[in-house]
Amino acid sequence: MLKAVIFDMDGTICDSFPLMIRALREAVEPIVGHAVSDEDFMEALGPNERGIITNMLGDRYEAAAKRYDALYEGYLPQMCGAPFDGIREIFRYLKKKGTKTALVTGKNKTSCDMTLRQFGMEHAFDAVEYGSPVGSRKKEAIGIVLKTFTARPEEAIYLGDAPSDITYSHEMGLSAAAALWAPSTDKAATIAAGPDVCCETPADFLKFLEENLG
Repeated sequence: MLKAVIFDMDGTICDSFPLMIRALREAVEPIVGHAVSDEDFMEALGPNERGIITNMLGDRYEAAAKRYDALYEGYLPQMCGAPFDGIREIFRYLKKKGTKTALVTGKNKTSCDMTLRQFGMEHAFDAVEYGSPVGSRKKEAIGIVLKTFTARPEEAIYLGDAPSDITYSHEMGLSAAAALWAPSTDKAATIAAGPDVCCETPADFLKFLEENLG
């Protein structure tokens, strides 16, 4: 029986990649002096935003990181003002069932907290684990969440949109659900990673939970 549901953020809870890329571009390009493609920014994911900026700018990162935070906050209401349709219903159901929820994200704390406040979801999770500037720490973060919840791996599921989300979940012994609803999601690659359940919409994941939580 599921005791905990762990969520990814970007591309799963919300369509935040366009916002991230715009803020990163406007923070980084004036310093590097040339255009940076969307693909370059997406390929740089793994570290959190501060790590991405540091990798691109080296010791010139600090001013750009501050500018990124300001740009992200400024564009947030217009570009990513709410979670995907159907996400709130998932949380209402899990709260009703008393199921623990956690957020394990690659985002840095500042942008993640801004986003949750924008959504009115700053108290939605029982645990939150943020990203690292030195690379992905999702496996470590999943382990921390399981320990916090005193849950065995088989009692938890991770919902994410990327192939790495599926891989990390399985390596930690969790079931993995593929969130396939974001425009940014590479559906074929995520499905090829072998999720235990594929969800085309948040409503599909809610149906899965209803069938497995009773």
